[in-house]
Amino acid sequence: MNKNIYVANAFSLGMLPETTVSIQAKPITLEEARKLLSENEFKSVVGHEGTAIVLSKLLKLHVPFNRQAIKLEEGDTIIVFQLRFRLPEGAVLTQNDLMNILENRLYSLWVVEVKEVQE
Repeated sequence: MNKNIYVANAFSLGMLPETTVSIQAKPITLEEARKLLSENEFKSVVGHEGTAIVLSKLLKLHVPFNRQAIKLEEGDTIIVFQLRFRLPEGAVLTQNDLMNILENRLYSLWVVEVKEVQE
């Protein structure tokens, strides 16, 4: 059983504890993400309001805007919404931009799990 489950619009090494960890990252389907999040309590750490709205529509679940830093621990899982392209510097996506990204499947979903923490 997972310790904590998060949904996010980014993954950063800064989310990991400052020690040696083993993580597993793999792409997942939209259906797999919906199932995992609908069957488990999760916390949103989606840091952009427009992305939270679009993710709510995509996942068919309420994904609140919550610009919060987290530190993952052993057993934690994070579902990451990842764009398949790099935004220009300073770009801010509108909801219409995000809907276009969804319609054209210019995103991927990843599940990242912290498997082991070595002190």
